Amino acid sequence: MADERLWSPQGKSRLILDRAWEHVRSVSYPVSLRWLFYRLLQDGLYHTKDDYMSKMKSLFSAARKNFYGGWSPSALADETRSPILQGGGYADEQSWLEALANRLAVDFDKWATQPAYMEVWFEARAMAGQFRQYAPGITLVPFGGDFTINPKWETAERLATNGREIRRAGPGVLLWRLRPQRTANPGLGFERHQGLV
Repeated sequence: MADERLWSPQGKSRLILDRAWEHVRSVSYPVSLRWLFYRLLQDGLYHTKDDYMSKMKSLFSAARKNFYGGWSPSALADETRSPILQGGGYADEQSWLEALANRLAVDFDKWATQPAYMEVWFEARAMAGQFRQYAPGITLVPFGGDFTINPKWETAERLATNGREIRRAGPGVLLWRLRPQRTANPGLGFERHQGLV
């Protein structure tokens, strides 16, 4: 956890972050940065839609990365890149049991006998099919453009949680391919690099 003394917002920034945290805590479901923006716009703390890109994103990114006042990388939802699956299911118990039986499989650790653990990270989600075809059994991480804080944090937590298994397999290898971007937010910062880590 970061030391708040290293990053501490002042004046209006502090007021905005504290008011936004009140909004987050006022509901029982995860909210996005865009959702918060419209609440703060209604509160009069932001004044134009341009404030979202020019002011808000960088402020909230810093607050989340530095764990300011309850904020953390996982404090907001990234609703733009996750499917919202609802309303589906099985018609009856028999259908569910049959589907369950058909999915039963035993997966052995593919990395236990390999000299290195590998993941493939790439920008264009449209390339997922290609990578599934040519890299079966390897974890794929499609960025989908500007990779926001929450997915980065979830990836870091997944790697930390699976760290023991990954280390057992040997050194890690990360393959990535991103096309160069001109953006105010450099995502993971890999735009200038390609290759092996």
